Amino acid sequence: ELTGAKINITDKFGLRLVDIFKSEDHHIHQEKFYFLMDSLVERGVFTKSER
Repeated sequence: ELTGAKINITDKFGLRLVDIFKSEDHHIHQEKFYFLMDSLVERGVFTKSER
């Protein structure tokens, strides 16, 4: 049973890791990330839990 997942976000070339939560300059990327995660929860791929 899968109990966790790790997702790395990289630049467009896939060479450098990008922390989209470090700065408000990435708010569009944050919104897209949350939209993607919510859609995966809706389809039953992930379940949402509080930490």
